[in-house]
Amino acid sequence: MANSTHIPPDIVKVTAPILFGPMINWALYGVLCVQTYVYSYNFPEDRRIVKFLAYFVFLLETVQTALTGADIYYWFMVGFGDLEGLRNSRFSPIDTPTMDAFISLIVQAFFCYRIWTLNKRLWWLCLIISVVSSTLSISVSARHHICDSLLLLKRQGRRGVV
Repeated sequence: MANSTHIPPDIVKVTAPILFGPMINWALYGVLCVQTYVYSYNFPEDRRIVKFLAYFVFLLETVQTALTGADIYYWFMVGFGDLEGLRNSRFSPIDTPTMDAFISLIVQAFFCYRIWTLNKRLWWLCLIISVVSSTLSISVSARHHICDSLLLLKRQGRRGVV
């Protein structure tokens, strides 16, 4: 059950961001559900690839929201009162940096395509956006995985399991 017997007085500073972030995410997911419904209702004649991208991004966001819910369940239901459990990540290293980077890469690539189809002279702008987006996605994911690995090594070293 709970590993710690003492709950610090500033527990709200630790738990509030962990809880309110996913709450905002769930509210925005509701907005995304409405947007996806409105898109499918108003644009049934869109090309298949555009529909596929819209529904694929919706599916990825659904998976990310479910993984966030699983983290919240683990932190606040199963691990209620376990302060050390708040430091342990279950799915957040997957859903936060990696999926966000992948989703933003898809969306920004689609925007680059739309800019290019509207004005064929701005190919250089599309190239800049693509390179910056790809570099940012890869670096954010790599940085998060490196920081997560270092944090894990630090915890293991504190326990004497080097």
